[in-house]
Amino acid sequence: MHHPDPHTCDTIEGRAAQAFAASRDCVTALNTDIIPSLQPRERSGPKRLIAAIEHRRIFDKETLSELDVLIEKVFRLILDGSTNVEQFVADECHTDGGGTITQLHRAPEAEALARALPFLLEFNQALLDVHDLMHAIRAVDELRQRI
Repeated sequence: MHHPDPHTCDTIEGRAAQAFAASRDCVTALNTDIIPSLQPRERSGPKRLIAAIEHRRIFDKETLSELDVLIEKVFRLILDGSTNVEQFVADECHTDGGGTITQLHRAPEAEALARALPFLLEFNQALLDVHDLMHAIRAVDELRQRI
């Protein structure tokens, strides 16, 4: 996964190319980590997202909505599958006063979803960058017509 600087790519075409690259990474994450970690009845949304990406419809509002819903679901499932375990640790004579260590434990499904989440977020940000740039272009065009 790469994190391109959005300020280095000023054209809509360049931003769109970044979004398509992020979509390929997203499909891999969906197929590898997300879909296998979901219950069969929960897989239809991710499969629709894959279909939209494969048909090059990544800039449709429906695709962005589907991605937003999936990100929220993945966040929730990661939290539900995660547990903080606190352990008191001290030397055998308790001369140091001891201390508490907190460790995060995740179920295997939550771990897989946590691995995939950055790819969903990167794809989402790339789509939002394109939409924002398009809105800016339209706003500037309207402003020029009024002047």
